[in-house]
Amino acid sequence: MKRLGRLMLVVVFLVVASSPLRPAQAATSEELLALIGEAYDNFFALESLTAESVQVYEAHVEVLRLKLDFTYHADITSEVLPGGDTFTAHSLFDINMTSNMEQGPMNATLELFMDGPNVYGRIPSASFTGSNDAGQIYPDWVNTASLPANASPAYQGINASMFLQLFGMNYLFLPNTVASVSELQPQEVDGQMMRVVQVIFTSLNLEAAGLMDNMVEVFNGQAMGAWTEDMTREMLSGSGYTFAMWIGEEDHLPHQFADFIEIESHITFQGRRANISATMATATEITSMNEALTLTPPELEATE
Repeated sequence: MKRLGRLMLVVVFLVVASSPLRPAQAATSEELLALIGEAYDNFFALESLTAESVQVYEAHVEVLRLKLDFTYHADITSEVLPGGDTFTAHSLFDINMTSNMEQGPMNATLELFMDGPNVYGRIPSASFTGSNDAGQIYPDWVNTASLPANASPAYQGINASMFLQLFGMNYLFLPNTVASVSELQPQEVDGQMMRVVQVIFTSLNLEAAGLMDNMVEVFNGQAMGAWTEDMTREMLSGSGYTFAMWIGEEDHLPHQFADFIEIESHITFQGRRANISATMATATEITSMNEALTLTPPELEATE
């Protein structure tokens, strides 16, 4: 994941350090959005692909004298069969979370399997660093699209958006959600020159695409389930979101994806003012295309 580390640096400085093409070279917004659309069409025409991703969340919340610091880091590997009648994918998340709450740092492994409309998940390992607490382990696969009544709440955080965000597939590239589109200086990846397209979205896209769901879930957990939709809207009002895609000049395929979400907001929590400062960054690199790959949906445990 050494190259992904460099790509993550690109994500962090995407907004402030990016250098757009000169006006004489620049394509129009419509042309650039069409370029992204063509790249996705070619992506879905692939027989198979593998990818590596890095995902980092950092959040700081202040309510009166209470200060919450939270970090999330995940190294993710994915196998995908994008073509055919059913979109199929398997991802493995190696997660490390830290906070200043009592439980301390936590390491966990999470698996997600998408098979058309079905989303399966399980948590085969979890532990709190520096303690004998093994954490909550849920080794059995569960279809999260139709959770049984007795399923653990831990499964509710496993959803399709966790995978889709890695490849930008839950973003809404619409006139009312795109604030601006620009083409950055080309870069070389694996011997091929890449056109780098950057999209800055409105907060409407963040909410509609479910991109805030995981962050909201974190805040809701710390708020003991007291998080509200009004609090989400307040948080979105102070958010900014940037997405980028690296598209091959020769094969017209996406080779890298990156996004960066920044939040600086004030919300009202149970009648008190709270300050939220948070960033979420994701970087994904395609590591192989059209190689032999077989994915078999999980077998669920029989229920009485």
